[in-house]
Amino acid sequence: MIDDLNYVYVDDDYKVDEALEFLSQYSRLGYDVETTGLKVVDGQDKLLLMQLGTEEVAYLFDPRKIDGKRLAPILEDPNILKIGHNLKFDYQATSRELGVQLDGMFDTQLAYRLLTSGLIDNHKGGFIPMGEKHKKQFPYKGLAFLAKKFLGINMDKSVRTSFINHQYRKEFTPRQLQYAADDVLFLHPLVDILSSMLQDEGLIDTALLEFEFIRPCAEMEINGVTIDQDHWRRIIQEAKAQAEVIRKEITVILEPFQDQNTLFGASTVNISSKDQILDAFEKLGHKLDNTEEKTLKRVDHPLAAHLLQWRGYDKLVSTYGEAVLGKISRQDNRLHATFHQLGTTTGRLSSDKPNLQNMPQDREDEFVNISFRSCFKALPGNKILTADYSQCELRILAEVSQDRRFIDIFEGGGDLHIITAQQVFGITDSELDIYNEVKKKDHPSANLLDLYSESDVSMYHRVYDFRNKTKVINFGIAYGLSAWSLAERFKIPQDEAEKILDDYFTTYFGIKQWLDSNSHESIALRYSKTILGRKRYYTLADPEDEQMFRRSRNATRRAGNNAVIQGTNADITKEAMNKLQRVYDNIEGAKLLFTVHDEIVSEVPEERAEEIAEIKAEVMRQAFHRFVQTVPVGIDDEVGVTIADHWNK
Repeated sequence: MIDDLNYVYVDDDYKVDEALEFLSQYSRLGYDVETTGLKVVDGQDKLLLMQLGTEEVAYLFDPRKIDGKRLAPILEDPNILKIGHNLKFDYQATSRELGVQLDGMFDTQLAYRLLTSGLIDNHKGGFIPMGEKHKKQFPYKGLAFLAKKFLGINMDKSVRTSFINHQYRKEFTPRQLQYAADDVLFLHPLVDILSSMLQDEGLIDTALLEFEFIRPCAEMEINGVTIDQDHWRRIIQEAKAQAEVIRKEITVILEPFQDQNTLFGASTVNISSKDQILDAFEKLGHKLDNTEEKTLKRVDHPLAAHLLQWRGYDKLVSTYGEAVLGKISRQDNRLHATFHQLGTTTGRLSSDKPNLQNMPQDREDEFVNISFRSCFKALPGNKILTADYSQCELRILAEVSQDRRFIDIFEGGGDLHIITAQQVFGITDSELDIYNEVKKKDHPSANLLDLYSESDVSMYHRVYDFRNKTKVINFGIAYGLSAWSLAERFKIPQDEAEKILDDYFTTYFGIKQWLDSNSHESIALRYSKTILGRKRYYTLADPEDEQMFRRSRNATRRAGNNAVIQGTNADITKEAMNKLQRVYDNIEGAKLLFTVHDEIVSEVPEERAEEIAEIKAEVMRQAFHRFVQTVPVGIDDEVGVTIADHWNK
C-alpha cells in the first residue's frame, strides 16, 4: 500500500483551482472514476468521484459538490496523456454525465491484451497449447491482476462494491478515498513497464490505433440504435411459422419409424430427441455418432437438411426474439450493445447484449434466410449510412501474397468468383456468355427449360457449380481450407477436391507461396503479425507428446494465416472509424452506430446525408490504403455507401 495521505480530496471550488493549476503542469496523469453502478451508458448510474493523479499524489474530485466540467481542459487535451484501466468505462461515465470527452489515452487493460493476444492462461503459470480444448476465457485482465504480476502489489478490490451500494449524498470513508487514490497511483509504474514491453514487441503503432479506438468504441455504445419493434416481432412470427412448417415436414419423415402414437392418436415424434433422430437415420441407412451440425451437413438426405433448417429458425426465435427487445433502454428507447474492441485474438471486435456480429443477415449460404437489417432504423429527420469494404479479406490476401493474377482480378473490377472459376476450371468465354444470359432469367418462378435449350441450362448449372466451389476456396483459403473440408462441403470424392485445390494453387502460385511461408514463420516465431504489426501469439505443445505437438503445429499454421488477413481487416476498419469519429465530432447529429466485421453503420442528418456519405467513402478509402498499397479498395478504387431509412446492404 502506498503511504497514507497521498491524495487530496477536492470538494470545493478553491481546491479545484489549486488542483487544476498543479495538474496542468504534467504531461501524463492517471485517470479513474467511481460510480454508483455500471449502467452509465444510458445515464442510470452517476459519478461519485473523478480521480486525476501524478506518480506521487492523487486528486479526488467530488462531482456531487464541485462542477466536474471544470476538469475538461485537462481531460480533453490530447497533449496530456490520460492513463487508466478500462478507460472506455471512464470515458462513458464522464461523457454521459458531464458532456466531457476524454482525449489522449493509454489503457493498461488494452496494452496487456495486445501483449498476450492468443495466449490462453492455463492457471499454472503457462499457456494452453494451440489445438487443445479449453473453456472460453474473458479477454481482459483486471488492474489487481496486473498490479500483482508486474508490481508485486496485492490490491484489495472489495472496496469497489462499497461505491456501488453507496448512498449518493453520503460522505466517503478514508478507506474508500485511499482505494480511489491507489487506482490511479498504481497506473504510473504499470504504464512504464507496459510501454517498454510494447516497444520491445514492435506493438507501438498497434497500441496507438487501439488507444485512439477507445473513443469510437465508447461512443457507439452511448449512441445505441433505434429498433422498429413491431417489424422485429413480425419477423419473429415469420420465423416461428417457418419453423412449424419444417417441423411438420420432419414429423412426416419420422412418423413411420415410431412404434405408436398416444392414446388420442397424437404423434410421439420429438424432433429435439437425439435418440429418436439417431434411430431414424439408422433406419434410413445412415448410422451417425451424433446429430451435430457438422455431422448432419455430411448426410445426403432431406431429414438432415430439414433438421438444420429447423434448428436455425428455432435458435433465431430464442436468441433474437423478445430477448433482444428486452435490452432496449427505457431511458432513450434505443438498443445499446456492448462492444469489446479486443474481443477476439485477431483484433476484431466482438459484441454482446446483443451479439450484433452474429445477427442474421439473409445470406444464401445460411440455413435461415431471414434478416433483421430493416429493423435498425434512423430517427425521423435522419438517414442511415451503410458502407463496407467489399471482399476486404481477399484484397488483403492479394496484397500480402502479391500474386499478380489475383491482383489483376481486382484491378479489372469483374466478378472475382467467376474469373477464378474461369482460370481454375478453364471455363471458356462462350460458356461464360451462356451462364450470364441464363442467369438473367433465373428466378424461383421461372422454368429455364421453357426459355433455353437443355444444353444451355446444363452449362449454366455447371458454371454456377464451379463458381460456388471457387467462392468457397477464395473465402476459405486463408482459414486453412483443406481438401477434406472441401470434399465434405460439396459431397465430392477427396481426390477430386485435392485436384481442385492443386489447380487453384497452380493458378495462384503466389498465394500458395505466401500461405506456406507465413505459416512456417508463425510456427518458428510463435507469433504472426499484420501489415501494421499487430501480433497474435501461439503456444506449441510439448514435442514429446507427438500427437498433441502435431495438432498444435497444424492449429498454429491455420491461425497464423488467418490472423494476418483478419487482423489487417480489423486494423483497416478501426483506422477508418477513428478518422470518422474525428469527422463526426464536427458534424452535429452525425454518429457512429455499430460495426459488423468490415461494415460501418452511421446515423446522420437527412439534409446532409449525401455530403457526409461522400466524406465517409473517402475516409474509408484512405484508411484502406494506409495498409493496402497495391490493390484497389473497390471498383474504380471507391467505397460504396448506401443512404436509407434503415441498415441496408
